[in-house]
Amino acid sequence: MSSEAAVSSMGTCLTLARIVLVPIIYKRLRRSCTAELRFRPPQGISPVSGFFAVRHVRDGKDEMSDRSHLLNHDSRFLLSRSGTYIATFNFTKRVGAQFKMYFQCTGMTPGEARTALHAAGFRQISLDEHNSHRLWFLSTEHPTYKTRDGFLNHYLYAPGSESSSVSVSL
Repeated sequence: MSSEAAVSSMGTCLTLARIVLVPIIYKRLRRSCTAELRFRPPQGISPVSGFFAVRHVRDGKDEMSDRSHLLNHDSRFLLSRSGTYIATFNFTKRVGAQFKMYFQCTGMTPGEARTALHAAGFRQISLDEHNSHRLWFLSTEHPTYKTRDGFLNHYLYAPGSESSSVSVSL
């Protein structure tokens, strides 16, 4: 095979790969959904006090056969110009998602942060057993789910079939 023929056939293979992959990628995009979480910062906690984050635990519930493996992917909440904290993550639309929020203390004690979170209406506030500056918490405004191993997480139900995003105010 001449070098021109090799280059030509390689270009054809790359073109074919793109043609085949586009529908697969498009199907995956249609099956996924973006969750946008929003909440107002509690009084007494400022950006210099630490940072808020969300952990996307897994897609689906533990007892679902089509659940994902444990993901435990963390995303920080960013403070918007309007003063609202916002974080996003993607999940498989048809099975929903488990997630939990935490506050990582850097400029205040965990005790001070716990008091501020509780005063703001957050519940199930607990100190991380591996990180003494991290407090896990739940909102009373969103459904929860108890995992097989006893953890309590938020659960985001799958949106309608036409929707590709979900906005949650906590």
